[in-house]
Amino acid sequence: MAEPKYDLIAVKKAARNLNITLRGPTVQRDIFNLDFELEDVALCLLHLSEIDYRKTTFYETGRPDDEYICDFIKPGNEEFEPDRLYIKYCLIDDYLSIDLASFHLARF
Repeated sequence: MAEPKYDLIAVKKAARNLNITLRGPTVQRDIFNLDFELEDVALCLLHLSEIDYRKTTFYETGRPDDEYICDFIKPGNEEFEPDRLYIKYCLIDDYLSIDLASFHLARF
């Protein structure tokens, strides 16, 4: 099985510090539509595990993105089923910040 490009320990460190940038208006809209705040996104990233990893996408230019699918319950929504989320990101600034490319409900 393939390994993620980015170490989850570094991802979680950046998430704990809220060092998360949103790559464009689509990911911003998707987070808004989920009724998530940046703290909710960070908490979700803190819950990622190796078993959530799906693949790494490489591009001709730019950094590769790791892709994850995970189940997450936003704090305050414990009475509901978890959301199945698709998350795609890379780490930048010497692995100190998360560049979030996608964060939305998983589409099958």
